[in-house]
Amino acid sequence: MKLTLEDFKKKVNDYDIDEDIKVTLLEDLEDSFKNNESEDVYYKEKYIEMRERYKNRFLNSEEIEDVDDTDRDVDDDSVIVDIKEI
Repeated sequence: MKLTLEDFKKKVNDYDIDEDIKVTLLEDLEDSFKNNESEDVYYKEKYIEMRERYKNRFLNSEEIEDVDDTDRDVDDDSVIVDIKEI
């Protein structure tokens, strides 16, 4: 079960502990949640940027015609080298 920041705050306030410790825990919780949200936004923006780059790169590229290898200028017999000749 994923708890929200408010749920965490309520749980910390419900514990019977020193007030200084409660304040410290609540501050840490606030900081943790703020950092997580900013990182999520950062990574989401990077993901969108990368997705657009790859779409442009692969989907908008021109198709290259296949070249047939059968129309070579080299004589096939001259390419084959007999081991005994070496």
